[in-house]
Amino acid sequence: MKKIILASFFLLSIFSFSRYVERCKVLDNYKCKSLSSGKIYHFNIPIFMGNNPFRGTKDIVKVTFNGNGYQNLNAVDWELVE
Repeated sequence: MKKIILASFFLLSIFSFSRYVERCKVLDNYKCKSLSSGKIYHFNIPIFMGNNPFRGTKDIVKVTFNGNGYQNLNAVDWELVE
């Protein structure tokens, strides 16, 4: 039983390291709005090559990011959602 509890805490800590927004509408180069909650996420200087994390798209994307709250987030990865 102890092993199961410890393993579940370990897995939860791994999954909480980075967060993601499943469906996010790109507002501009550094902001997107969650379609489920309506919250607007603000990203800092992007990790991606180029000038912005979303590379000029205005589509709906899934964004994986690091950071707390909704400001000054670091985008790790993104992909278009259809």
